[in-house]
Amino acid sequence: MQEKEARTALKAFLAGKTGLPSISMPYLSAITTNSVTLSGPPSVLKELLATPLFSAIKPLSLSVHAPYHASHFYSSSVVDAILAASDTQILDSYKPRIPLISCSTGRRAAVPTCRSLLHVILKDILVEQLCWDFVLRWCYIELIQTALPGTQFSLFPILTNAASTLAASLSQAAGLDVPINGAVAEPFSTSFSSNPSGKTEQSKIAIVGHSGRFPGAASIEKFWDLLHKGLDVHREIPKDRFDAQAHYDPTSKKRNTSRIQHGCFIEEPGLFDARFFNMSPRESCQADPGQRLAITTAYEAMEMAGFVPDRTPSSQRDRIGIFYGMTSDDWREVNSGQNVDTYFIPGGNRAPTPGRINYHFKFSGPSFSIDTTCSSSFAAIHTACDPFGEATVTQPLLVEQML
Repeated sequence: MQEKEARTALKAFLAGKTGLPSISMPYLSAITTNSVTLSGPPSVLKELLATPLFSAIKPLSLSVHAPYHASHFYSSSVVDAILAASDTQILDSYKPRIPLISCSTGRRAAVPTCRSLLHVILKDILVEQLCWDFVLRWCYIELIQTALPGTQFSLFPILTNAASTLAASLSQAAGLDVPINGAVAEPFSTSFSSNPSGKTEQSKIAIVGHSGRFPGAASIEKFWDLLHKGLDVHREIPKDRFDAQAHYDPTSKKRNTSRIQHGCFIEEPGLFDARFFNMSPRESCQADPGQRLAITTAYEAMEMAGFVPDRTPSSQRDRIGIFYGMTSDDWREVNSGQNVDTYFIPGGNRAPTPGRINYHFKFSGPSFSIDTTCSSSFAAIHTACDPFGEATVTQPLLVEQML
């Protein structure tokens, strides 16, 4: 669909939607030589595409979770507010050295400083309409009219699939053979990598299974969905944790109180299959929920890895150890003066956490609980890879981490 045709159809649709708020109105966010991009809430776009002017066209759906190229949403003042938090003196001290083409005008942006460069980029992303046809036209004019005869050109795409379109347009309009060089798009440069070949057999570490529990996500898969959607799972303190109102003081003047009533919490922290892990109800009740989560997620990680004990030399249980990063044992602190029972010490201290995993699976390797506060997980991985300095570790290691 061409831009003029799309604008006419969109105008006709909006004429019948007098009560639709401005923030929910669909709009033209991008224009190319032979297509347009319509942005808006999914429900409104679905209704728009069902109208006679659009129903004959097969659309391509893109998942975009924020409004971009939306002049009815943003303005230059928003861009100024974003840049206000940055150091003006530092940004003004840098001068752009590579020409930048504005994606809204298709012309080279006149930007004397880094700050003005960022302003143009942010404005093009948030406010201005993306006009790919202008960009193609400018590239054609710039290359044909200013380039010397015999000049060779190359495209270096960075996180974009538009390079093929640009190369095809230049080839069609000017007969230029512009190769696409993907070297810049490589995820790691050889200068920063100790493994330039990228062969997995040359790596000393292999992650073959993983598991976890996260606020609002009871598995790795659900946690990925949560990140993909950009959800905020911050909520009021659940009533099944403790009485938040009884310990709340907005002035923070009372002892043993907090002015915080919100946080991020995992679901059903006490859910545990004690019989599956051969624990008595009495011992399970005294065990820190962190220990229960540790052994449960360890089992899930090995299940994902397809781990079969003693099947191969590398899976012999006397060669496997646990290195666990763990820095909190507030369960022991809270219960130190109440309900003390037989299993209070092994169930509340940090040290038995990796030992509980070793004991259940009959692993005979090292059992380390490592506490370096916020870097505990990294310290555990480092220790597992080389626990004795320059010595070489021959046994395979199961590395667990807990934040």
